[in-house]
Amino acid sequence: MAGTFGDMVSRIDDELMRGGADNTRIQNEILTAIKHYEIERFWFNEGVSTSTTTAGQGTLAVPTDLIEIDDYQVTVSGRPRTIDPLDWATFLREGGTDPAFKGQPRAYCYYADQFWLLPIPDNAYVLTLSYVKQLAALVNQTDGNAWMTFGEELIRARASAAVAIRYLKDADAIAEARTFQAGDRPVLCGLEEQALSNLRARSNRKVMTGRVHPIAF
Repeated sequence: MAGTFGDMVSRIDDELMRGGADNTRIQNEILTAIKHYEIERFWFNEGVSTSTTTAGQGTLAVPTDLIEIDDYQVTVSGRPRTIDPLDWATFLREGGTDPAFKGQPRAYCYYADQFWLLPIPDNAYVLTLSYVKQLAALVNQTDGNAWMTFGEELIRARASAAVAIRYLKDADAIAEARTFQAGDRPVLCGLEEQALSNLRARSNRKVMTGRVHPIAF
């Protein structure tokens, strides 16, 4: 199992027997493979972020690693309550930008890369966001994240197939390649398909429903 960006590059290079000739391409295909899969939910790319509102301020910054929102809650008297998502047109119709409309947030809109709260908070409230997150970027050879450990087999399989098909023009790899839908993610080869199936199964066993929902007590 790889542990760092450099570890995975070296393993793919060894498997393809390239002697370091294609390492830049390998790095690029690893990053492309991660981009391909980072919008899919696994247990290791779920996150929770908290923030506190300011009275009279109707917008909040969005986490820079946000990919997909699961749930957004406001805590009132020690109890978390889900606030509802609205599209921008509905948010405006309901008076979301009216400076006189203040109170406990009951809804939000994600627009222009900000969270807009409805109504504008009249006090300090703790908000808790559950979401699918983007993992730390891989830049240096010593960098690592969960894609290099838990998702290693999946990313390595896709990146290896991509290098063999796109750059090496490997006849056997091209003959094996199958671009089809595995759920909502196109896969390139049988090894990737198997790795994806295994990782999904492992993730489902950990999170049961495949989605984390904070529970109000």
